[in-house]
Amino acid sequence: MSSVIVTQIERADAELIEALKSFGAATVHESMRRTGLVSPVLRPIYDAAVWSGLR
Repeated sequence: MSSVIVTQIERADAELIEALKSFGAATVHESMRRTGLVSPVLRPIYDAAVWSGLR
């Protein structure tokens, strides 16, 4: 595995961010025809675990 530090990040236009901010990150990600934002193997280690405020 190679370690890379990214110092110059290309940011989206503020207008685009404003237009998309009412949607969830997964919705935007999938609408870009991408899959696998979060691996389906990631699961809570116990039943009461909370991820991103959702249960």
